[in-house]
Formats: sequence, C-alpha cells, structure tokens
Amino acid sequence: MFRKIVNFFGKIKSVKNINLLDDYSADMSDSKSFRGFVQSYLTKFDEKIVEGNASYGSFTMAVITDTHTKDTFSSDFYGINGLIHTQELGFFDQNNKLDLKVHLGDAIDGSTTPENSKTLLRLTVRALNNSKLPFAMVKGNHDDNDKYDEHTLSKKASFTSSSYDNIVKPVLYDQPQIKYISEDSGVFYFDKGEVRTIFINTSDVPYELNHQGVKKYDVKKVRAVRNYQVMDLIAILEKSSGKKIVVLGHSPLLSEKGEDGLSFNGISLHELFVAFNQRVKGKVDNKLENEFALNVEFDFSKVTDAKISAYICGHKHVEKNYKFDDINYILLNCSALMGKNHGLTTNYNKKWDRKINEPSEFAGYIVDINPTTNILSVLGYGAATNIRQFEM
Repeated sequence: MFRKIVNFFGKIKSVKNINLLDDYSADMSDSKSFRGFVQSYLTKFDEKIVEGNASYGSFTMAVITDTHTKDTFSSDFYGINGLIHTQELGFFDQNNKLDLKVHLGDAIDGSTTPENSKTLLRLTVRALNNSKLPFAMVKGNHDDNDKYDEHTLSKKASFTSSSYDNIVKPVLYDQPQIKYISEDSGVFYFDKGEVRTIFINTSDVPYELNHQGVKKYDVKKVRAVRNYQVMDLIAILEKSSGKKIVVLGHSPLLSEKGEDGLSFNGISLHELFVAFNQRVKGKVDNKLENEFALNVEFDFSKVTDAKISAYICGHKHVEKNYKFDDINYILLNCSALMGKNHGLTTNYNKKWDRKINEPSEFAGYIVDINPTTNILSVLGYGAATNIRQFEM
C-alpha cells in the first residue's frame, strides 16, 4: 500500500479527493507492508530498546498521538503522513509482549472539508483496528474539525454533535476488552492483571450553536472534563482495589507550574486522583453554575492496595515530565511531521530537525507498566527519547 502512496505522491501535490481516500481504505484493512526504512528502523528499535525494557508480565502498549492527518501531501509538515504513521504503528502487532494499541487524540488536523475529515477519521480507526490486538482512541481538541470552520466565511459548524462519536465509538466499544460504565461519557478502561489503564476525554465540551449555526465553544481552544465523566470515573475508581492505575488523555490536566492544564476542571480532576490515593471520602464541587459545573460525591475509603501513579498525554507537541502529589505527568511528542521552518513547530521539534522519509518524520512510544518492579517505562522511537523510566 505505501509503495502505491509514495508513487502517487511523486506525481501530484494533493490527495484532496474523497474517492481516492476511500480507495485507500480497502487496502488499509489487509495491508501489513511498511516502508523499507521504517521496517529497518523499527526492527532495530524493537530488538535493542523494547526487548530489554518490556516484560511479558507487564502491561505493554504501543502509543501514538497528535498525527494531525490532512488530505494533502506535505514533505515537511502535517499531511497524509499522519495516517501512514498510524498504520505503521501496526509494526508492533508482531511483538507478542504487546497488549494494546493507543491513539491519544488529534487524529486529524480538523482543517479539511468535513467529508474528507470524516474519511480520515474512519481510516485512522481502521488502521488501529487492523490486527488481533485491541485498540484505544481518545478525542483530541482538533478532532471536531473546528479549524476548518474557523477559516470559512460563515464559521458554521461542519461536524454535528455526533460526527466523531459515530465514527469512533461503535468500533471502539465493540471490543470486549474495552470496559466502560456508559458510552456517552467518553471514559473507558482496560485491565491486565493488576494494571488498570483509564482513558478520559479532555475535549468534553458542550455542542451548542447560535442562530447562525456557529459553535458557542470552539473545541480546538476549549478543553474540559464535565460532570458525567467524573461520575463514571468515580464509579470505576471505587471498584479499583488491588489495581496499579495509569490514566491517559489528550491534554495535560496540570501545567508544569501546577496550574490548570484545561480550560475547565483539570485541577479538580487532579485533586480527585489525590483523594483516591489518600483513600478519603468527599465531594467534587468546583462551585461553578454553568455547563462545566462539577458536583459529585465519592467514597474511596473502602478501596485497598491501589494507586494512580501517572497521567500520560500528548497535545503539547513536546516531551516533558513533571510530578505533583506523587503523580507523574508524562507528555509524549506528536507523531505529526513538524519541519523546523514552520511557525507552529515547537522548539522541541525544531531541535529534531524532522524530515520526511527519515526516522525523525514520525514519533511513537512503547509504554511498559511493570507491576512487579513498579517501573513505568516510556520507550520512544523516531523524534522521541529512547528510554524514560518512572517509579509507580
């Protein structure tokens, strides 16, 4: 498949054609071929880095984030390369240690026509769901196509309130390994032995339109967690005795200065995690009286031998890690190609001097959670640090 795409790219500069993208989808379901340099590079990474730092007794996942797929070819920035990176995550299907594949949001750039953006979302889901391994996928702040709306004359919403959910959730929740309280909240979890990974939606924003069809809240700019998510999260945590827990989402809940990393309720969620680790009973109440009000009781006093040790996310297009209240915040770099001469490129990615058809084109991770050693290993490939390790 990728030889076909590369040859096609050599002829024209755009793939703005919905039928062409649909044609790719047929190949996506069966293809196991990868670009030659990718195959070679990831084979060495698997042998030299993953093999020595991931255990069969661990919970191990292949993670990618911020692919920002667009319906254009770009040799130095966002484009169809994001979809290719997602498919190439399937290289790790052959590693018997792997338990789960994960996309942490901003699957699409949200800047193309709604028809093409929906197709790119479908292809992303198909690429992740292309093996016996289960997959997890959370919503990013670009996955509602708001960037496209921003650049149209009318500013009208191009996605409905259910566009993303209708594409992602039926496939995601059809997997028996994915557990949840309700499909609507966006909170779900995956267990392996003592390890529990919980996934949240940090782009949980009300879908409200004015009389001109323009959104009240731009999802691209407003990041939040709302009451019904917190309710489901509490219900899961109250039944998490004996679990070593890692939470994953798109945006960081806290900044490295300890300030709110979301527009609404990042600090409140962090404080809930702290309450869980302290085994206390209480109430989440942020004193707001709008759509982002939180008012939920919790009782973690009966939970035994359990801890939330880390929160893993993307969004910032950097690698960072910091710790508050004994909870590690671990930020992963974007897979999307970011050439050093673009205004949106972060300084972190400028230092990588990322180039297409080289390993720096992409970035991804193997995350290994070892309940025996209590070590969480983040093993990066491409434009990423090879080994970062954290005590749980």
